[in-house]
Formats: sequence, structure tokens, C-alpha cells
Amino acid sequence: MKKLYFRVLTLGTLLALTLTLAACGPRKPVESTPTPTPEPLPTREVDELDGIGVDFLPDNAIDVTKEILGFSQDTPLFTVNGEAVTAEEYLYWLGNMTAYYQMMFAYSGGGTLDLGEVLYGGTGGEPSVTWDQQLKEVAYQNSLLLAVMPQAAAQFGIELDEGDIAELIEQRKSNIESAGGEAEYARQLQSMGIDDKTAFRLDQASALFSKLQEAYTEKVNTPGDPEALSDTDVAEYLEEEGILRAKHILLLTKDMTTYEEYDDAKKAEQKAKAEDILTQLRADPSRFDALMMEYSEDSGLEAYPDGYLFGPGEMVASFEEGTKALEVGAISEIIESEFGYHIILRLDADCEESRADCVDWKFNHMMEEWTKNAVVEKAPEYDSFTTDTYYSALLDFQETLQEPEVKDMSTATPVPMETYTPMETDGAMETLTPAGD
Repeated sequence: MKKLYFRVLTLGTLLALTLTLAACGPRKPVESTPTPTPEPLPTREVDELDGIGVDFLPDNAIDVTKEILGFSQDTPLFTVNGEAVTAEEYLYWLGNMTAYYQMMFAYSGGGTLDLGEVLYGGTGGEPSVTWDQQLKEVAYQNSLLLAVMPQAAAQFGIELDEGDIAELIEQRKSNIESAGGEAEYARQLQSMGIDDKTAFRLDQASALFSKLQEAYTEKVNTPGDPEALSDTDVAEYLEEEGILRAKHILLLTKDMTTYEEYDDAKKAEQKAKAEDILTQLRADPSRFDALMMEYSEDSGLEAYPDGYLFGPGEMVASFEEGTKALEVGAISEIIESEFGYHIILRLDADCEESRADCVDWKFNHMMEEWTKNAVVEKAPEYDSFTTDTYYSALLDFQETLQEPEVKDMSTATPVPMETYTPMETDGAMETLTPAGD
């Protein structure tokens, strides 16, 4: 099931935030009352974080942003509702998101990601967008989200309490211990271009996001609440995202251990068996489950006995199109795919799993309204560099951390930017698509 995700990548943690802004295609207009634009929050000075009882490490001896791009890490790259987003904060996202998708590209067997490669567009008069441009947009949307999130949380009365802060402090202590001490922890942060205070603030933002999402989910699942999930919400979600659900009986035409095609005689035998099963189903459709359990050679049957819930592009094209062509409750003719012969039963996609996904979808839309309504002003420095310019220089800088001439943190064994657990993509890397308007 395709989720709408982007990642908040914090030290030691890969938090899945159920919101896609830059990593999803253009959406249809939402037929709902827009969330009101919040009043801007006052700009908070980083030093105020000392008041929560954290003995922060000294700021980095080297201003990584200045070393790489020529301007200070404290330079505001843009403001969101009057609140500054510094180069340090934005470039953290840019570096980590680039590293993440480079890793995902390699994980899927694609080798090294060419940032200059066109990701989409370039036809029919549509401007082309490269990986370089899109990753910069992803980082921008991450920064934008975290800038408006405290205002969104305030609308729900959500804030971090003493217990939340205490938990973050303990997690920070654990991170320092895992890194091998304060010096190595600080060096790892510096390799990502951030300092201790910024890392802690990012962890605070992640914790606040989680609390906001939990509170919103509770409201949506509370009957009678104005935000409660409705049948109309679910129908709109299923239509907008193109969600389908189906069971099938599969007779294979290849050996799934070697991926070698069966010979013609074996294929003919399998098709004849599929035709016999279909004849039985036409006589008595209620036998679908019994025949599926007896004959289907789908390796996923045990895990998904109630059928598959899927969106566009998640199944082979012939299976997706065959399902889409059916009315709910109808059984298909024999449909051939690269795997074999399918007999499909289309099911109602309004189910427990899709309703849970719909809660995420409603939350996504609410946050999209907040970011869409935000007043953003970009500084000239924002357009003065590309993803490739920054990321290549960041990798070079990381290499220098192991050289003797770099002060303060030169003796420790260098640690590369974190390696993150790949998001589940059913064996293939999920492709970034255009940001919504």
C-alpha cells in the first residue's frame, strides 16, 4: 500500500512523518473548509533552549555552511510567517534527503543517483525538473512544515511537556554514549553541518509532530467530533488516490525461485486449470475463497488472505487494469501477466486498512493547508547554490574531518552521514513526483 511519506531524519532515528508535500503528485482541490491561517509565532532564539536544563556542547569550531557556501550557518534562507529558517536548518534537510535518496537509488540497483537527471517534465511544453531541483524542493518543504507545525499544534492545544523534554534529554544522553562520547557526538553532528542545539531542536520538532498526529488521529476516530472520519472522507480518499482492493487466484507460468518461464506444455496445463476454475466460479461465485485457498499459487496469499489494497503502479499493469475494469463483487475473465494467469475478484476498497490510511490522508491535507497558507519570503542566498554544489562539497568536508589539520575533532575515526533503514517499497524505490501546487 503506497503511503504518503517523507522522512524527518534525526540523529539516531528515522521518523516516518505521514505527510507528503514535495513527494506527491498534484492533488485535486479538497472540498472542505480550509484551516484558518495561524498568527505568526515569535522568532525564538536558540539560546533559550538552555532554559530546559540541557548542558549543550559548544557550537561547532567550524562553520560548515561558510566553509562550503561562503555565508554563515545563521544566515536566514527564508522566513515563514515571519520566523527565520537558517541555512544550518535547511541544509541539514538537503544533505540528509540527498543522502537518503542516493542510498535508496543504490538499494534498488540503480547505482549512483545522477542529480542532473530529469525526474519529470520536459514534454508537451512542461518544464523539466531534475533530481537536483526536486531534492532542494523536498528540503524546502521539510523546513516549511517544521516552521508552521508549532502554530498548527497550538490550534489543538498541543505542546511538549516536562515529561516529553525529559525523554528527549535521556535520548540525547543515549546518543552521546552510543557515539562514544561528547567529542565524537559533536564530530558526527558537524559532519552533517549542525551543532548540538540544532540537533536537539530537530528532535523537539519530531516529538511535537508525533503528539500532534496522535491528537488529530484521536479526534478523527472520535464519533461526533467535527473532525471525525466520514464515509464521504473515505470515498474522496479512495477516488483521489485511485485505491483498489482485490483477491485473485494465480496460476504461475514461471518458476518463482529461478524466474525461468515454464515451457509451452506446462503453460497450457496451467491455463487449462485456470479455465476449469473459472467455469466453477461462473456456476457458483460463492466458492471463490475456497478455490483460491485450494489452487492459488500466490506466495502472498498467506499474508493477505483478505485481498490486496493497492494504489496506482503498485501491481503489474494487467492486474491493476483488470481490477479497475470490474464492478465491486464481480469476477474477471482470465487475465495474463508476466507471472501467470489471474482470476480476479474485485472487493470494496472501503475497509479497515483503507480507513486507517484515510486518517493519514486527512492529516496530510490539514498540514498542506497550513503550509499552503504560510507567508514565505526567500532570501537571495537560497537561490545561490544547487543540491549538487552543496552535497558534493559536504562530502569533501566530511573527508577532511579525518585529516590532522582539522582542529578539535581530528583524532576520532570519521563516521559518514547516517545510513537509514530503507522505506518499504515492495522491492522498488518509490519515485519522487511533482510537488502539489
